[in-house]
Amino acid sequence: MSLPTVTAEVQFTSGVWTDVTQWLQVPMTVKRGSSRVESPVIRYEPGVATIQLRNGDRRFDPTHTGGPYVSGGISQVTAMRPLRIRAFWDTYTFNLFRGFVDV
Repeated sequence: MSLPTVTAEVQFTSGVWTDVTQWLQVPMTVKRGSSRVESPVIRYEPGVATIQLRNGDRRFDPTHTGGPYVSGGISQVTAMRPLRIRAFWDTYTFNLFRGFVDV
């Protein structure tokens, strides 16, 4: 039995997904949003993903202007960049998380 392949991608440039999977550290967690019924109110909670990236070469350091994610001398490593985490298994793609980078 094969296991799914998990990828993490960030949009440092609008419309372009950059694969950061090779810098992922384990463990990575994805908590799916859920709803609770508190009659008669339905309450929705957001999903949360927690990932940590290896940063030995400072590529994810927002103050490092010599990194690969710099445009016009300005680092694109900032909060609120779109992030997506997906799993691929067989011929299927599963979207595990889609949100924004916080820190």
